[in-house]
Amino acid sequence: MRDDTADPHDLESSSPSHLTHPLASWPRDPVPGSISPAHWQHLKVLVVEDHPTYRTLMSLFLQKFGLSHEVVCNGQLALNACALSHFDLVISDCRMPVMDGYLMAREIRLRERAGGCRRVPIIALTANPGPDDYRRCEEAGMDAWLPKPLTLDQLRDRK
Repeated sequence: MRDDTADPHDLESSSPSHLTHPLASWPRDPVPGSISPAHWQHLKVLVVEDHPTYRTLMSLFLQKFGLSHEVVCNGQLALNACALSHFDLVISDCRMPVMDGYLMAREIRLRERAGGCRRVPIIALTANPGPDDYRRCEEAGMDAWLPKPLTLDQLRDRK
């Protein structure tokens, strides 16, 4: 896991009506000795978050699920990581310095189309979203959203 640092920002949460949680259809029964569903056991997740506390929190959550993951602090580093490794899921903050999550998602989608690659789910991790933010998520090619502050149960069970 890589953890890069950046300046934090603080936001509040809300919820959109048109974006869904792509993990909601996965089984919720935990694997014996694990708190994560069986389908999660082989996922590799990229977390893109500029706030150091949320990077740590997301890393702890994904460790509890037994998921392989990498953590970076901005969209440009996420694109670099995607160029070097395959990820099954990207969870990204929307507002970050250097490159925000919207531009990162657009670039990932362009690269997928150009390379004929499978579409990787991108979940927006955001707080204080307004109607314009949901539209921007959708237009950028993000598939779903998670609110801040985020809990372990929300990440595992949210529909």
